Amino acid sequence: FLASYETIVEKVIPLSARKFPGLDDKDGNSLWRVLMFKSAAEAFKKHCREKRIIARDFEYSDDGFRKLKMQREQLEDSVKRQHELVRGLYQAAWSDAMVAWTHIKAMRVFVESVLRFGMPPRFASFIFAPKPGANVAVRKALADVLAKGIPSGPQDKGGDAQDDEEYYPYVSLAFIPFNVPR
Repeated sequence: FLASYETIVEKVIPLSARKFPGLDDKDGNSLWRVLMFKSAAEAFKKHCREKRIIARDFEYSDDGFRKLKMQREQLEDSVKRQHELVRGLYQAAWSDAMVAWTHIKAMRVFVESVLRFGMPPRFASFIFAPKPGANVAVRKALADVLAKGIPSGPQDKGGDAQDDEEYYPYVSLAFIPFNVPR
C-alpha cells in the first residue's frame, strides 16, 4: 500500500499516509489516513476496492469532537482519582509490610542472640548503615570489639550450616528494603 498509494490517482498528497498506532486487529488489518483533493476521492476509493482495500471517507463532526474531548477529560479525571486512591492504599499497605518486616527481623535478632550465642534475654541491638564500600571495615571493627578472642570475619559453622549464610561472632542480618540514594 505504501509503495503505490501516491500513484493510484493524481491529486493524492505525497507522503500523506499515516498509520494510526494501536488499531491493528488480530488479522493484521490496520487503519491508515491518506490526504487527497475531493475530486480524486471517488477514483481513489474505486481503485482501492479493485485491490481489495477498504477505503472510507472521514466526516468531521464538531459536536462529536467536543463530546470525545469531554469524555476524554472525564476519563482522565477518573483515572487521577482512582490512581490517588490506589496510591494511598498501597502506601498504607507498604507501611504495614515494612513494620511487619522490621518486627520479624527484630524477633530473629532476639532468637539468634539467645539461642545461638547464649546471651541473656536482656541485651542491646543496633542498626548500622555503613557508607558504600565500608562494609568490610565495619564488620572487622565489630568483630574486634565483640569477638572476645574469636577470629574476625566469616567463619565455617560446620556440617549443618547453610552454604549461603556467613557466620560472624555477632548477630548480623541484612536489611535492604529498597535503595535510597545518599
